[in-house]
Amino acid sequence: MSLGEREEGVTSIAAPIQNARREVIAALSMSGPSVRFEGPGFDDKIAKVRRHAALISEALGRREQDR
Repeated sequence: MSLGEREEGVTSIAAPIQNARREVIAALSMSGPSVRFEGPGFDDKIAKVRRHAALISEALGRREQDR
């Protein structure tokens, strides 16, 4: 997560994507103007990025119980 550290006024969320051998091979990220990430929906955005990264990992052979 970056709350304006890399670019002022920009917030980013990222989660790793792993293959069947548990190697991180990519990342899924969401970024945008910080004002759009403020408020109660921020935790939901984090959860969605993590969930979708996990779904992609599972499609690549990563089993859920391995997480």
